[in-house]
Amino acid sequence: MEKWEKVGKPKGSKSKSQGKLNKTEKEAIMKSMTTIDDLPLSKTQSPMFGISQSMNEDVAITEAKPAAKAPKKKAKKPAEPKVQVSKTIEDAMKSEELKSFEAWVKQFQERIPDNQLLCGKEVASYLNLNLLCTEQLTAESAREENYPMSKTSKTISDTLMRSFGKKLRAPVVPLLFKYCLNCMVDCIARDQSAVGYQLCLQALAKNRQQLCLEDYPREKIVEEIINFQNQPKKCFAFMWAIAQTVGLKDPKYAYQIWLSVMLPTLSVKCVSAFSMDFIENLLKEKKTLDVLRVKADQFHTVCQWSFGSSEVVTKAQSSIKKRMEKIYTVFETAMLKYDASKQDYFVYYLNLDDKQPEEISNKLVELAITCLQTDNYCVTYWRDQYLQTIGKTRLFIEYFNSHPDELKKANKRKVFIDTIRSFRNTNEDLVAKSHPVTSKRDFFKIRKFCESCDDHQNDAKSSRCGSLLWTIIVLLIAVGVGVVLYDVNQNKGVWEGCQTEVFLKDSGAIALYHHVVAKVNVIQLQMKDWYEHQFPEYCQQMEEILQPYATKIAALYKTGTEKFVEFSEPLKMKMQPYIKQFREPVRL
Repeated sequence: MEKWEKVGKPKGSKSKSQGKLNKTEKEAIMKSMTTIDDLPLSKTQSPMFGISQSMNEDVAITEAKPAAKAPKKKAKKPAEPKVQVSKTIEDAMKSEELKSFEAWVKQFQERIPDNQLLCGKEVASYLNLNLLCTEQLTAESAREENYPMSKTSKTISDTLMRSFGKKLRAPVVPLLFKYCLNCMVDCIARDQSAVGYQLCLQALAKNRQQLCLEDYPREKIVEEIINFQNQPKKCFAFMWAIAQTVGLKDPKYAYQIWLSVMLPTLSVKCVSAFSMDFIENLLKEKKTLDVLRVKADQFHTVCQWSFGSSEVVTKAQSSIKKRMEKIYTVFETAMLKYDASKQDYFVYYLNLDDKQPEEISNKLVELAITCLQTDNYCVTYWRDQYLQTIGKTRLFIEYFNSHPDELKKANKRKVFIDTIRSFRNTNEDLVAKSHPVTSKRDFFKIRKFCESCDDHQNDAKSSRCGSLLWTIIVLLIAVGVGVVLYDVNQNKGVWEGCQTEVFLKDSGAIALYHHVVAKVNVIQLQMKDWYEHQFPEYCQQMEEILQPYATKIAALYKTGTEKFVEFSEPLKMKMQPYIKQFREPVRL
């Protein structure tokens, strides 16, 4: 069996270690080791690759001083052909490409006759690419009639009117209009010419007005204009394109576009003047006023511009406000002209937020009262929504209190009287149930007004009944007197023998009359005898009974007066100096 190898010092070994090197041996080993200087710098500099020592030295020097990088030569781009840009649209029309525009359009349409959308896009892009000029659409040029189509040649204008005419299918029109609109806006944003797209937009709008914006929600258009307001050129061109879709041929649609698109964006500075020019030119045609229809929210916006505080608007908006004030009456007349618009406005007003500026609120209340005075549906709706419109009801009551003539006019209508009576009954029920609304200040005013109106109506009703009864009695007496006078006149002015006298005698009325007269005469004689003989005795007896009481009362009055004078004498003495001071004349 093999023994395990023992590690460590054996017992009895010497204390000095035999494997330990001395100093001399260590130095010899260090001298025999290769130093770092003897090693090659890199593999490429190693002698095994055929590089000599001198080459290594040259490489080391080269690496110590790296050579400067040689400058890169830019590759020359091929020279682009210079595009000639004209100053005006008329000059741009003289280009060779546009001279053959009609032939190019005809050739392209023959190539793809079934795809009208693609053909229309290519025509618009080709025209805009070749019609390059520095002339741009501005507020001044937009006032010119038929701009920019009036600046083009007859050949191009006729070609555009045929290409975007009535042969264009209806679903393609809004898509093509939106494409040209977006391309025009993009070109203006890049400061490029967009006259070609504007011409195509104008041709589309002239031929197919209402179809252009068929799939374009009005709210989206308003949002786009507001988003573009920091880019005036872009914003104005967008509004101009929208305005091209309307005209005097269809004033009803033109009013709709102004009310739904231009009115909400009047606060946008770069398009506000253009929008006001548009509506003012439209209102000059008196025949167009018959087709004007105003929605309640649109009319509210008109009121905000017309009656809003001048301190809120900016200097630029102040001119717009003045112009709106001049045309306000047109919209008010249109709103109050039809029952449907009045009802729409009244419902809108009752559901409107109560926090309105005072000037606008007063006008809105006045118009709501006008609706109440002229439309029974408004009164009925007010009655049904009473608890939800306590604030508006309080405004109505304040208006009636400040305008008694309007209240008097309203009280002539039965539906209004019944509504006030209904309010009073509702108020009493709410008070009995301790409803939370009864603690409001508005409720207290309404309750007081309803009670006053209802009581006034009841008093007026009773007085009317009394006056009616007296009127009937007076009429009957007048008729009777008239009949008697006519009968006497027929009997030659003699009472005896007339038919009335015979009738009264036969019926016993004359005998009854004489009996009553005799009774009255007897009573009168008795009263006269009592007054002459018995009345003085009653006066003497009364004097004897009341004399002691009168004497006592006179004595008490005299004593009380003396006591009062005696009591007030010291006070009079004390007040004498002050009284004297007040009597002295004032020295200034």
